[in-house]
Amino acid sequence: MDQGGIGKRLETSVGSLGYPATRDRDPSIGTEMTDQTALERNKQLVRNFYRRVFDGQNADVVKDFVTEGYVQHGAHVPPGRAGLEGFVRMIFPDGPVPEPAEMRNPPTLMIAEGDMVVISAYFPQPDAERPGETYDYYVFDAFRIEDGKLAEHWSSINKVAPPVKPDSVPESLRKRNTTSQYKNIAVVGAGIGGLATAVRLQREGFDIDIYEQASELRELGAAVGLRPRTAKILESWGLKDRYTPCTSRVGNIFSLDGRTGASMGEIVIPSETDDPDENWSDMIHRADLHNLLSSEIPHEHIHLSHKCIRVTDLGDHVELAFSDGRTATAGAVVGADGIHSRIRPLIMQTDAVFSGLQGHRGTLPFEKVKDLLPEKLPCNWLLMNPDGVLSLFIVLPYAGGEYVAFDAVLPAKEAVSESWRNTTTRDELIGRLAGFEPRVQEIVRRFDQDEVLALGMYDRDPISVWTKNRITLLGDAAHPMLPTEGQGANMAIQDAQILGDCLSGATPDQFPLALQHYAELRIPITREFQRKSRDKRPFDSELPPLLTM
Repeated sequence: MDQGGIGKRLETSVGSLGYPATRDRDPSIGTEMTDQTALERNKQLVRNFYRRVFDGQNADVVKDFVTEGYVQHGAHVPPGRAGLEGFVRMIFPDGPVPEPAEMRNPPTLMIAEGDMVVISAYFPQPDAERPGETYDYYVFDAFRIEDGKLAEHWSSINKVAPPVKPDSVPESLRKRNTTSQYKNIAVVGAGIGGLATAVRLQREGFDIDIYEQASELRELGAAVGLRPRTAKILESWGLKDRYTPCTSRVGNIFSLDGRTGASMGEIVIPSETDDPDENWSDMIHRADLHNLLSSEIPHEHIHLSHKCIRVTDLGDHVELAFSDGRTATAGAVVGADGIHSRIRPLIMQTDAVFSGLQGHRGTLPFEKVKDLLPEKLPCNWLLMNPDGVLSLFIVLPYAGGEYVAFDAVLPAKEAVSESWRNTTTRDELIGRLAGFEPRVQEIVRRFDQDEVLALGMYDRDPISVWTKNRITLLGDAAHPMLPTEGQGANMAIQDAQILGDCLSGATPDQFPLALQHYAELRIPITREFQRKSRDKRPFDSELPPLLTM
């Protein structure tokens, strides 16, 4: 449902608030609104939902109140009944607790109209500019009810940190942070996640400095598929005009038998939402995306040859130390330094887990290989090995179809380096593709370079903590995942968007709470994609996946 629909559903509510009703109102609406029993029942459903789920801290009763396809308009809670259940378990790890007889925080306003209920609650907030005092804060939520359950939800806290009760703010934070004058934010890492973070936070008016250990800005790899949510984020950042020419929009995968080249049918990319038209990905070369983002950041704010070796939280600010002896200070630090993050161990350490797969990537002009490709792209060849494990070779268009990227995902007998600088020779890769039909080997043979990117595919176990006071993680530093869901770059850019939402309007004193809120919003979503990426071995499914990194 279009979010704008809520306005249409509530346009009659002015009459119930003492304003004259419009003369041309549909008489059927008037009939519906006379059913006070149904309206009171809807109100009671919402009251009990808050009382039992949130006051009772009980994820197990969510099913009694919401539909399976529960729609959330806002990124701070995952969609669906399962998403809400996971969110409740995350914020109330020690629940359930005894339910109160009435809502602990009674609503200040509650309106029922047709199948809609709007509720408001009062949460006085600690005032960072006047320690010990509070200011008035009201939260509004709207629900659409369907067959006696909550089917759709809109919230007024999509763009800000959630309200907190004054006594829930740690005294140490209130005292320590009231004098912070460090308004700048440091980003460690100039990959896609780090650059996206800088672009997003610049739009909120923050002074951003990026610290990158490499001596030049350079992105390796091949094509990456950006889903509708991510594409809309880039558009909201004003990048559409330069983004679109670099992409090729794809909506299916044409599958071929790896040995014979015979067609195995087409697989439609599933939609992210209830909109069936959003079953696409925009294919873009990683380097093009990297250049697009970096061009938005003033060059004097990108500090190359800065290898961060230590980050020290000093209470009201953070100090960064670099390998050459230089230091820098900031009000907050975002660790976006990838799967090998040096910031992550400061918060929580986990070991890399090898998947048993190795990816080989390259790009070519379409004209150079068009005689070898099927009519429809993207396409992949699937080959069953004697040991029952499948190998995959996929070709993806990008840059408006002027170029294609290939990705050969093959089983590896032993662990191989996960470095983006790890390579193999073109001839060695051709040899490893010996079981495929001749077209596959010929595509690689026409690759211009002697070396082909070849990296081991690793992930790490999900971590439950991303933020420690003024330090947080983002992208692969927070949630490294296998490419089997094609979500690595998508999650990093979406992380950046939500981080900007949470920091919007925040003072330096509020950075720790805003960073904590960001982590609470993103952890359940990214954890689920980490799990899916690990569980969905690309060769265990009957449906070949879109493999992008």
